[in-house]
Amino acid sequence: MLARLSVWLRLAEEPDPLPLPKLDEVIIQGDSLQQDTWRTLPSGYDVIIGNPPFMPFGTVASKAELAERFKTAQGRFDYSYLFVELAIQRLGQGGLLGMVVPNRLFRNRDASNLRLLLADSASLLAVVDFGSNEVFKGTSAYIGAVIARRNLTANSLDASFRFVRVLKLTPRFMGLLLAMAAREHGEERNDYLKAFDVRHPRGGGVWLFLAPSVMSARIRLEEGSEPLSAYAGIFQGIKVGANDLYILTPQSAIREQLISVTNGLGDTHLLETSLLRPVVYGSDIRQYDRVRPNKFLLYPYRNDRLISEDELQQEYPYTYKYFSVYRSALEARGSISAGGKEWYELVRRRDERWLNSKKLLMRDLAVQTAFAIDDLGSAYLVGGTPVVPQDSEMLFPLLGYLNSGLVNWYLNPMTPAFRADFQKFEPQHLEGIPVLDEVVAGGAVGEEIGALAKQLLELGDVDSTRRTELRRNIDVILARLIGVDPSELS
Repeated sequence: MLARLSVWLRLAEEPDPLPLPKLDEVIIQGDSLQQDTWRTLPSGYDVIIGNPPFMPFGTVASKAELAERFKTAQGRFDYSYLFVELAIQRLGQGGLLGMVVPNRLFRNRDASNLRLLLADSASLLAVVDFGSNEVFKGTSAYIGAVIARRNLTANSLDASFRFVRVLKLTPRFMGLLLAMAAREHGEERNDYLKAFDVRHPRGGGVWLFLAPSVMSARIRLEEGSEPLSAYAGIFQGIKVGANDLYILTPQSAIREQLISVTNGLGDTHLLETSLLRPVVYGSDIRQYDRVRPNKFLLYPYRNDRLISEDELQQEYPYTYKYFSVYRSALEARGSISAGGKEWYELVRRRDERWLNSKKLLMRDLAVQTAFAIDDLGSAYLVGGTPVVPQDSEMLFPLLGYLNSGLVNWYLNPMTPAFRADFQKFEPQHLEGIPVLDEVVAGGAVGEEIGALAKQLLELGDVDSTRRTELRRNIDVILARLIGVDPSELS
């Protein structure tokens, strides 16, 4: 009703009133994804704009029916992707599209179908990424915007488009700043945004929004490197499914192979020590920290095999009794019952060969890459990502390299952004990190970076000025290798 009233007032406005259409025929209230809604509406449009609802895959009903009608309703899609696909379908040739979208569309694997559709059927004119700024007051969504033209022909793809990254919101004239930035050419930056021209993407891969100067430096980096996966295994941490019951705090010294522990519920029990493993949470990891766990993981496996219930009851009676106390809660874990697992086992265990190896440990959510080191090979990891070098001699050079401004600079365009400048680092991001040959070749560069990393470890939390100096020294070495100013890596 308000939309019809607004249109009526605008069309009737003097001194140049316009003919009034039948508003109930051109302004329709309904579900855009339902075919009946479009029954009386035109089939093609010159302009479509919208701000569709952002809803993750798990909250969407009728997934099977939507998957039959929409190419983008695949995997862990967001509901908003369907509206973008629908808009492309309804645009006439040469028509313009302007849609507010989740900015994860630019990076997430499950948005690849929509990226492919946009790249193949439309020319991007401008893309805006608001990062982690709160665009809509009181709403925690991470916002982007896509402006595109439906292709006239299969060969009408523009060579480049304008990318605008919002650094912070200004209370006034934000729209004007965005419009001006989108119309300019070349690289532009001020306190509120940065903008530059970007090559048009092809296919459904991640959209990397890189200024020409940055692209040149990345190419130099990649040409002199091999991916991290060539030098190390990159894994996922253990998933427990009931942390409060499996992550335990010791309360006494070990005596006769038994120890008193307290679980996350505050309950104290006596358990056999042979099924306890030192453990650290990924969320507890800090950059340049030497991991020394002070908690245990209850790990009902032996020789990489689940201990049977009979064996558990006979050989580990205290542990079996402990599990039995919480049996109903353990059985209630959805991934256990759905996956055909035994009621007392972990949701997802990991290979003990790398769990017991010397390794680097990375937290998933951080403002920059934050690797710690397990140089004893004694820590099990719940959450987070471990990196296990093929050669333990690489541990310290890789620790310094992976914590560097260079690596964070490289990953930043590819990782999802969250509030307060946090990024989410996942194994697929880490696997492709280009590792400069000089760092792992056993020469002077690797030795120097490894020595600086060891100094940072020894400093711990003291002398922040010295820590900053050492980190900068690493960045200076690496920046020199690829020919960029070290200040660009901060």
